[in-house]
Amino acid sequence: MKKKFSFFVLLSSIAFVANAQSYNLVDAFYEGSNGINATTRVQVDKYGGTIVSDRIYSDDCGGDFHIKWSFSKDISTLEEGEEFVVYTKCDGCTSSCGFRSAIAVAGSSGNITSIPGFNYTYNGNMEVVASNTNSFNSNDWYNGYSTASFTVKARTKKKVNYTAFYLIIGNHKVYYVFQYGESRYSDPIPRPNPKKVDCLAFIGLGQAVNGLSMGAYEGYGYTWMLQAIDIGIAHIEASNCMSSTYLRDLRNRINYAQNTKIFLDEIEAYRKSLYDEAAQYCAPCKQCSD
Repeated sequence: MKKKFSFFVLLSSIAFVANAQSYNLVDAFYEGSNGINATTRVQVDKYGGTIVSDRIYSDDCGGDFHIKWSFSKDISTLEEGEEFVVYTKCDGCTSSCGFRSAIAVAGSSGNITSIPGFNYTYNGNMEVVASNTNSFNSNDWYNGYSTASFTVKARTKKKVNYTAFYLIIGNHKVYYVFQYGESRYSDPIPRPNPKKVDCLAFIGLGQAVNGLSMGAYEGYGYTWMLQAIDIGIAHIEASNCMSSTYLRDLRNRINYAQNTKIFLDEIEAYRKSLYDEAAQYCAPCKQCSD
């Protein structure tokens, strides 16, 4: 039975480009466990997800699985040839009576013949191109195999409406479905009149983002990083001309991440982009110009 977690992808920091072709995420859902006797709690969205399952193998044998996954970037929109990494981690997995299962397996669109609810045509446009395990999976009974990562690449091999990749998490299948077409996302944050710029907010924002960059470099904990993000958002709102879209999105994704170091490159890119954003959307700020 298909258990669907549909959502509308409403925000992205990617600017609209007329006629640009891209892969737009349109659905993410948990299909089910194919008859496995288990009590399962599932959460799936564009940032990743979690599956907590109490699996019953037989009358006297059971297993407990708490598995989460996350992405190296926001996958709302992917451009042609773009890659991202899927990180999976078992926060607690136990088996008994010799029963074992793979914690995580990633699958390309070339392994999908149909998707429930979609007029899907077989294609190879979403491909798993790399893994940190030889067998493209992570198993709960091998030491050192409680985590796994898979690199997925979007590239057109066949012109179709939909493509997808899937994850098998502790024997439970999750689909991520993309539609190929024009980019549909623009910054949804209305820009206030730039004459009300609060210049001191730029100083605080710079300090907060520098702190985030340092925190990602050192692998600081989630609590520290979330506090730095909230400080940055507060200064953005005070500036009255900058957008908090990226920091709010980062805040959601950090909650799923295995560690904070994986965000260093994108935080550095964001830090550098702030100069251009301020120049485009904010009025000249003489008292901060030096």
